[in-house]
Formats: sequence, structure tokens, C-alpha cells
Amino acid sequence: MPTVKVTLSLKKSPHIQKASELMALGEIKKSFAVLEESGSIQQAQHCDKITQITEDYLAIASDERDKTVIVVQTKDEVEDITVRIRSRLIEGGQLGKSARITQLKAKTIKGAQCRDINNIEIGDGIKPTKDYKKRNLKKARLYTVLDKTRDRLTLVDKEGTKYTVDPIFEKTVYTQIPLQIAEGDRLFWTRRDSQLQHKKGQEFKVKWIRENTAKIEYYDGKIEQINLNTPLHLDFGWVKPNYRSRGNDEKILMFVGALDKDNFYKALSGTKYQLKFYMDNVQEFLEVVSLEQENPLADKREELAAQRRETNFKEKIIKNSVVKVYNETRDLIKLSDSSQEIVKDTDSKKEKNTIETQSNKPEKSNTNSL
Repeated sequence: MPTVKVTLSLKKSPHIQKASELMALGEIKKSFAVLEESGSIQQAQHCDKITQITEDYLAIASDERDKTVIVVQTKDEVEDITVRIRSRLIEGGQLGKSARITQLKAKTIKGAQCRDINNIEIGDGIKPTKDYKKRNLKKARLYTVLDKTRDRLTLVDKEGTKYTVDPIFEKTVYTQIPLQIAEGDRLFWTRRDSQLQHKKGQEFKVKWIRENTAKIEYYDGKIEQINLNTPLHLDFGWVKPNYRSRGNDEKILMFVGALDKDNFYKALSGTKYQLKFYMDNVQEFLEVVSLEQENPLADKREELAAQRRETNFKEKIIKNSVVKVYNETRDLIKLSDSSQEIVKDTDSKKEKNTIETQSNKPEKSNTNSL
């Protein structure tokens, strides 16, 4: 039976497909040239770049924006572009009724830092990581810091009950930030919630807002209503930092900032129809790529890494085999010991029965008959 080889992906637009094929062959410069010819490369300084990407995004049809992702390198760029896009959408009447909510943003403190009262501010939110009966604190329940002294925290829950406790317990500390969201906003969950079946990074869109309730729709079509009076683990999803963009299969990708070989490949492999790079210096990227290709150590490092992966894989197989043989041998020994015990028990019972039988036999009378 003849082997069929697929050489064309119908999922990608022609120029992205061609650039991907060249990239796979190691022809990075040629791949880059294909994208440059198609208008996928934009060179601009930082301020112009932010303005340009905002304009380009708003020029996309509204139904296509949900399939578009903007990837940037820093949190400052995330906030800057998000503010600009939302401002323009509000001005154009494309975002509807708004509501003020409380956003929970985890502080970057862990372990001993969380137990240090100096790292906790009045107004912060606290969630214990387990139940504390002596302190009357419940796992995962949100408590707000009302006051603090040198060694005591005064907390309050949503029912208004106050608790005075020491800070030396395991917890997550959050900054509670006022946030304005609107109908049409793109948001995502920043924390997993098993009870509500929320996944970290899961994106959704606000369909409508009614008083203290919002109806949201996930991109798989699932509908949910959320209480806006409750502090929420969410953030805007218009723009993504580079570390959150992995694994996406977007129709349109707008990549902002410094570009290297890995980011270039990831962007090509994860985009279907349209791809745009917004760069500070195109020539600098090409020079870096040239150095990477001319560096013989790069291929050597990749070869050594592959060898290490293969060795680790073989060691894992051997280890699993040894463990399997050990377990089987142990089971056989246990079975053998068990069989011997059964035999001993059987022999013991036979011996006991023999003794009992002999003791139950009537004794012969020694009296002579007259």
C-alpha cells in the first residue's frame, strides 16, 4: 500500500504555511522574508508601536476580534494596550453597561513572608489554605483586614463577623482592587476554583450586566452567571503576556516586542490565518538569527539535550522493569509463604484429629470373666 505524505496544511493561510515550511527547514531568513513581503512585519518605536497595534486591532471586524490574540512581553505593555483598546471601544459605543467590581490580585509573597505582618496591609484580602479551628477561620474563605497591630490582625468576613488572630498561619494574601468591567469585555480567570469549575486562564466574555449579576459566555458556548458583589479572581483578556500565550491556536496573532528564534517559531506554529509582528528593530533580529545559525555550539547543545532525553527515557524504562520484577518476585514469595503456612496448618489439624481419635477409643477391660 503506498504511503501518502501531507505537504500542505489547509488550516493555515498560504503565506503562513510557506513561512512555516521554510522555518521547519531551518531557513529562518527566508521564512522571515515571506512574512515581510506579505506585510506581516511592522517596525516602529515603542509609542508608535502601541498606537499602531491599537489601530490595527480596532480595524478588525468585531466578530473576528474574539479570534485574535495580542501577545506582548511585559505587564506594562499589557496594561497600556488594554487601556487604549477599551477606551476606544467605550468611545465607539462597542462596550455596553458597566459595573464596578472588586478584583483579587495575589501578592507575590509566600511562606514566611505571608506570616510576616509587615507584608499585610489594611484592606488586603486573606484566604487560609486550610481550616484553623482555634482561630475560627475556614479554608478558602475570604477575610478582609480591618486593622492590625504589632502581632495581631483584625479580620472580617462577608457576613460582618470579626476575628482577631495572629498572622502566623498558612494563607494567600490578595490586594483588593476596584475594577470597572462592561458588557462586551474580554476577561479570564486568574485562579482555579474547583467548586465553581473555573480554570486558571479560562477566557470568557461579558454578555450582559443586571444590577449585581453578570451573564458570561465562555468560548466553548457555556453560559454562567456571576455575583458581582463578591470579590473575583479575574482580569482583562484583551492582551496576553508572552508566558500566557503558549499552546494557543489562534486565527489571528499580533505579536509585540522583542523577537527571537523560539518566539518566531511559536508564533508561526500557533497561528492560522493572519500574523503580524510589531518590532523595534528588524535588522537586529536578523543579525541575532544569523549568529544562532552560524554558531556550531547551538546544534551541539541540541544534540546533547536529545541524548540526555533519550538516556533519561531508557533509565526510566529500566527502573520500571526492575520495579515490576521486584513486585512480581515479592508476590511470589508471599504466595509461597502463604502456601507453606496452609500446609503447616493442615498438618497440624491432621495431627490434632489423630490425637483426638485415639483418645476417644474405649479402653479394653482388664477384668477377667468369672
